[in-house]
Amino acid sequence: MLIEENKSLFGLNTFGLQANAKYFTEIYSPAHLLDLLSYKITKQENIFPLGGGSNILLTKDVDALVVYNQIKGINLSKEDDDLGYAGNESSEVIIGIRDVKINQAVFDMVYNIDSYKEIALEFRNYWSSVNYKRYYNLQDNGIGNPIVNYPFDENPNANFNIWNLDLSYSWWFAPGSQMSVLYRNNAASFDRNINKDFNSNLSNLFQGNLNHILSISVRYFIDYNQAKNWIKKG
Repeated sequence: MLIEENKSLFGLNTFGLQANAKYFTEIYSPAHLLDLLSYKITKQENIFPLGGGSNILLTKDVDALVVYNQIKGINLSKEDDDLGYAGNESSEVIIGIRDVKINQAVFDMVYNIDSYKEIALEFRNYWSSVNYKRYYNLQDNGIGNPIVNYPFDENPNANFNIWNLDLSYSWWFAPGSQMSVLYRNNAASFDRNINKDFNSNLSNLFQGNLNHILSISVRYFIDYNQAKNWIKKG
């Protein structure tokens, strides 16, 4: 998985303002996200979720790991007894048998009021949990030696949630001229305690963790030749 540093977000925000992400990565599948959660950077940096085509206004650089969500559609999956990486210290590598659960929902719609006005709505929710049941010390010959308890201090389990909602109103009031009203909220949470109840996870995600953005922009196209005639008449 590629994690870029000081990545430009110029093309990923509605107004095309220059802003950089401290770190940036894209996820295209649940497997990508599970891979990302095993990286130390997800424990060291704040996570800033970014939906595909999001209506967002970035007024400054993002001091976080920006996760650009490219996963589409609705997906519910569960995989029991999956073998995966659990952690390491120096040359000691621990793998484990784990249950992996993934819930994802993506919804978007555009309502055209008339030929000049539209309302667009998009929301995304992604929740994944990884719960380890047994552990093995990976030996040099590739065989796992069973161990009773996880040997490191940090809990290897993972419970990860992302939420994005984008609501926009656009009005083309003159040729080449547009007014836009944009509202966006987003939230992300990551912890080591597994909560298997969907509603409880969503509630915990929203409590004190929801960011709100409201912006209004007006772009007016001025024809040079027409403006020149106005000046002459003046």
